[in-house]
Amino acid sequence: MLRTLPHKKIVMNAIAAFFIYGTWAYGANDVGAVKSAMAQGSMSFANTLVLALYLEVVHRIASGLKQLIAYVFALFLSVVGIQVLIHYTVGTQNIFLTILPGMIIGTIYIVSYLYHLKRMEKVK
Repeated sequence: MLRTLPHKKIVMNAIAAFFIYGTWAYGANDVGAVKSAMAQGSMSFANTLVLALYLEVVHRIASGLKQLIAYVFALFLSVVGIQVLIHYTVGTQNIFLTILPGMIIGTIYIVSYLYHLKRMEKVK
């Protein structure tokens, strides 16, 4: 199913996301820093894996740019909503500050990944 990026690279990206965003969450919160770090790190790991799969599928089924944007926007809202709920549940002190880097870098990752898929499509 993952025809563009090798499985190993996607898993390595997910592991890096766990440590980077987990560390960020730890530093962004005075109260409950360890719980926030584990929650954000785990979500970042899972989101990175799911995101790559989702983008592969959506890239194939979207009939045009508007539909592709709608699919990606729905994913983005879902991920942010889930992160807010989980951080609220675990008592994260600074939810917005904790998830902000992931939102920004995640958006860049999505655009870059879709660009990569489009380039690979043209090569074929």
